[in-house]
Amino acid sequence: MSLAMGSPFQMAVGYGGRTRYFLYGMNFQIRDTYEELVYGPYLFDAVVMSDLEWVLANMQQKEQQTSFQSATRNERVNLRPVQHASKRTLFNFNTCGISSRRDPTPWMGYVFSNAPFFNESRCSATLISDWYVLSAADCFEDPSADHIIQFGDDIHAQQIATQKIFVHPRYNRTNHYNDIALALLRSSVDTSGSSVKPICLPIINQIRSYDTLSLILVGHTSTSDSEYRITNINGRYIDMAECQKRWQGLKVSYTIDRSTHCVITKRTTDDECVGLFTGASLHSLQSLRSEHRHFMRGFTVTAPKACSIYYPAIYTNTDAYLDWILETMEPPAVQLNGRRHREEFRF
Repeated sequence: MSLAMGSPFQMAVGYGGRTRYFLYGMNFQIRDTYEELVYGPYLFDAVVMSDLEWVLANMQQKEQQTSFQSATRNERVNLRPVQHASKRTLFNFNTCGISSRRDPTPWMGYVFSNAPFFNESRCSATLISDWYVLSAADCFEDPSADHIIQFGDDIHAQQIATQKIFVHPRYNRTNHYNDIALALLRSSVDTSGSSVKPICLPIINQIRSYDTLSLILVGHTSTSDSEYRITNINGRYIDMAECQKRWQGLKVSYTIDRSTHCVITKRTTDDECVGLFTGASLHSLQSLRSEHRHFMRGFTVTAPKACSIYYPAIYTNTDAYLDWILETMEPPAVQLNGRRHREEFRF
């Protein structure tokens, strides 16, 4: 018998002429720490009186709020030009950010680890060029471990190993501050087909700024966790002050500032839930060269385990790290006709 984090420890008690199950504890194993511990022993955190008082206090507070004041509104986000403008040659703006009905998120890939089998994916990563992906630092907890990124659909899947992982030097795992990592692939991705294309990075001056109404989030479908779908933001964006207020009542420590985005996955009780996963991208849809393109604006670092109309998902705001991304990226040296050269794009 295997358990997942959050599994209840319960006791059957006769009450009111029937057998009822009462919660006495909860499994608190750290994700992926005891994967090989199939038969236990498992650790459970006891539910004590202070926990019950906290639960009841929060339930009463939420019951008094039959509807939440909307903190969502369209805002214009004005951003300054990026540094390291010379790094633009690392990106192909002729093909990036183009999606289709058949391939709505061709830049999304799954992160696999646990060599030698690579049979478990904890996160997603976003392809930003033929050689680099972005994701949460938590997805590459051990930068020295082997990782494989899988792109494309089942028919045209590409599995490419990472060559080097660059975790932000100020990453704090406890509060997810600076939760971002850049991964250099061992070989370039084949982007000749429609199922695998990099997303655009907003480094061109005319695209730097955007409206929050143009944001699109990536989630998974209600029928499959392995299928991506895109959802317009449509009133899901939460401003920083409201986001911090909603999270501060929990036993977690998140700093909400300009390096983060906040999005609710369910706007009303009747609304369909948007399933999220670590590394799922957030992007703006803007016009470039007379066609709509997707420009990366962030990715999920944490979200409520169940869909909530109150607690938002937290995203790393990649615009806050563009200078670090560009400074870290280098043209990969590739072998061609026996000579090494640097691969660059012109646009």
